[in-house]
Amino acid sequence: MSLPQDDEWETVPRRNLNKIVPDENQFANLAYSEIQDRIKWATLFQKNRQTEENHDVKIKVGYLKYQKSFSVTANDNKAVVSLKVSNWGHHSVYFSFETSEFWKSLFTFKDHRGKTFGTLERHCVNAGKIFTINVHFDSEHTGFYEVVFLFTFQTKEKPKEQFKMIRLIDVTRSTYKYMQLQLPQDPKSSEEVPQTSKTVPAKSENMNALKNVVVLQEFWLPREEGALEKAARELEQKPLNSENYARRFHMLLHLEELHLQESLDKYNQENVLVTAHKSNSETFTLKITGPSYNSSVVLSCCFVTLVPSDVDNKVYEGIVHDIREDRIFIKFLNEVPDRGVLRCGVTFKLNRMCLRMQHRAAAMAAERGPMDLLFPTRRLPRLLALNRPPRFEFNPEQQKAVTHILRRTAKPAAYLLCGPPGTGKTLTLVKAIMEIVKAQDINILVCAPSNSASDDICEKILKGLVDTDKVYRLYPLLHSIAKIPEILKKNCNLDQKKGTIKIPNKKSIMSRKILVTTLQTAGRLVTGGIPPKHYTYIFVDEAGQATETESMIPIAGLCDRSTCQVVLAGDPKQLGPVVISKTAEYHGLGVSLLERLMRDNDLYKPHEDFGFDSNFITKLLKNYRSHPAILKVPNDLFYGGELQPCARLSKLYNQLELLPKEGFPVVFHGVAGISQQEKGFSSFYNMAEIEVIKEYLKSLIQHLHRNNVSHVPPGEIGIISPYRKQVEKIQKAIQWDADLSKENLENVEVGTVDKFQGKEFSVILMSTVRCFPKLKHKQNFILGFIRDDRRFNVAMTRARSLLVVVGDPRLLATDKNWNTFIHYCLKAGAYRGFTLFDRGLTQDTPTVADAPTLSTA
Repeated sequence: MSLPQDDEWETVPRRNLNKIVPDENQFANLAYSEIQDRIKWATLFQKNRQTEENHDVKIKVGYLKYQKSFSVTANDNKAVVSLKVSNWGHHSVYFSFETSEFWKSLFTFKDHRGKTFGTLERHCVNAGKIFTINVHFDSEHTGFYEVVFLFTFQTKEKPKEQFKMIRLIDVTRSTYKYMQLQLPQDPKSSEEVPQTSKTVPAKSENMNALKNVVVLQEFWLPREEGALEKAARELEQKPLNSENYARRFHMLLHLEELHLQESLDKYNQENVLVTAHKSNSETFTLKITGPSYNSSVVLSCCFVTLVPSDVDNKVYEGIVHDIREDRIFIKFLNEVPDRGVLRCGVTFKLNRMCLRMQHRAAAMAAERGPMDLLFPTRRLPRLLALNRPPRFEFNPEQQKAVTHILRRTAKPAAYLLCGPPGTGKTLTLVKAIMEIVKAQDINILVCAPSNSASDDICEKILKGLVDTDKVYRLYPLLHSIAKIPEILKKNCNLDQKKGTIKIPNKKSIMSRKILVTTLQTAGRLVTGGIPPKHYTYIFVDEAGQATETESMIPIAGLCDRSTCQVVLAGDPKQLGPVVISKTAEYHGLGVSLLERLMRDNDLYKPHEDFGFDSNFITKLLKNYRSHPAILKVPNDLFYGGELQPCARLSKLYNQLELLPKEGFPVVFHGVAGISQQEKGFSSFYNMAEIEVIKEYLKSLIQHLHRNNVSHVPPGEIGIISPYRKQVEKIQKAIQWDADLSKENLENVEVGTVDKFQGKEFSVILMSTVRCFPKLKHKQNFILGFIRDDRRFNVAMTRARSLLVVVGDPRLLATDKNWNTFIHYCLKAGAYRGFTLFDRGLTQDTPTVADAPTLSTA
């Protein structure tokens, strides 16, 4: 890997940035000024390129004849483009020109003799002559740069008559010989089949030994005309309370179902190819168009109907069991096609099971009346006597939480464990579970919204217990076997000999002291008739990510008010539930039970003098994950500076060469890229940022090698982007890079922000993707969901020892959170790449010390 050695890194003397960097408001104003300038020049370009008249003066850009724009790719720091002003008339012509201020410091103008001149000088072109302007570009920063030339012409004979012409030059500065805007498809990816249970549930009643005992009704959408419109009005008029609890959530879930099906309908296709996978003839794949960030939510486990175009009255029914990028994998419920390729119409239908489970939970909540948990009031706690007080090396808040959970002081209300990122919420739950097992012979149900979060807490429980046979991880039938961690395979419902997942019978399930599953799969326990008094504790980890009705699936169906203590752990400042219907989200479906209780109920609010009542809630404040410099911005923005950095960190990255400021493990790298979309896709990608991310990754790997680390260990490097298409492009770029493909990078995780919640890595590289559109296009300055506070908070708090963010400061600085972060890096001397000051430095313009540039090797 040809990367720079220690003595090859450029070093630039630093100045005191605190004296020369503007404050946050001034910095944001620079960004808004840039936007206004771009709108002005984009308007001029659109206007003048449409109205340019046929004069005797012609302007040729580069090797193109009289076109109004010209593009060039620079593989080195410099590039030169010629503008030739030709006078084909009989009289001399005078002209002046002005240019955009976007990149004034990067472009200079010289005549054919090499003399540099300004933009407002008066130049003469005699009849039959050509005046050449050589436009010189010079920048070491990867990105996309534009300069606009607005020419004003007049003749000596008619000095009052002027005409204008406009030209645009854009330069793509790349570190490679060419810019691969469309990376080739990885040939290996088409060969990978998600490994699932060999038999589909519809064919295999013997796979499900847990018989149906409790009825799960259909809860169909109301058919009366205008019923949903009436429901929306009712939602507006009557806020949530104990009397309308079930009805209100039924309405919200109906609205969500309506929008889910509407979203599914957009994926219906006619006359498309559905092909059998080479390595598994029972699995068929289909390419979908236009997947968005929530496509996995919409398409997950939905039903698929395939009608072949060349066979009358033939219909195949299947289910989506996995989604990868723009391709879905289909398992058939009954008959499997006897051909490897089908051309057919494809229709998607919502799998209503999850919604039905939530409907039933809302109905059970109203019927069984756990309103003292949903709308609790203060009462004296009935303390459970402990044979021995727990002793362990935890901080005071964690000890307090574990003690109160053991004593069930909140019952019948839920006990809340609120913890900002890295404060040890999951570990505290695990410690509480371990202490309960030691002190009491009871049954515990542990749930989380996702399979990955359930796996995470189950692994931690297994590592903390001596008697691991007490722990059992219950997976749904369609779960991917390949995604089951090795450590859990002996403690779950996987039949390793047959390669199948089976649901145990009721007796077997009830024999497990600690059962770990997802909130949705817990509904199967309710249907199977597990009695409410069976579980003395129900823990819900990552409760802030679940809708209230999802959290209620195990609580309403399996919690006995007199004996069971519910514990909810999470952070309402991080990612919340994913809800498709904006109306349902607005009226409360997008608010978790954890967040609603903390927001609306006095039991969970802090007292002015005494803080939180530890009988009902504990807020963890000591952060054991991140370096103080990484924690600083999210701590100030979202937690009022309450978080206390307590991490014991490796010094491996303290002397990293790419750090602009030694010992300061935060970097913002400014990149002026282009956010693009592939045809038929709503997600964005940015190739310039991918180039920069790759160079950082190479430098990190070389640094690990120099420190005798042969390959990247698990949990060391994570790469985040808010956009699925950028994730896909980064993955392919790593696979196809000549240097990176030689490395063992299977542990380098690349994913969206949603995928990273609950995880942590020593190093996080983040690509924000969104940036300015080209001047030739419509000028939309939209940040999209990277403006979301919660996504920002999650992304910024995954790193332990090093955080590198790559993005366009011109757009990001218009958002409060991003402006704060970028300004923080500027003041600390932790900024690299281009800055807002590259527009051109004047006497009144603040300057920023440059940082060493990434290698272009």
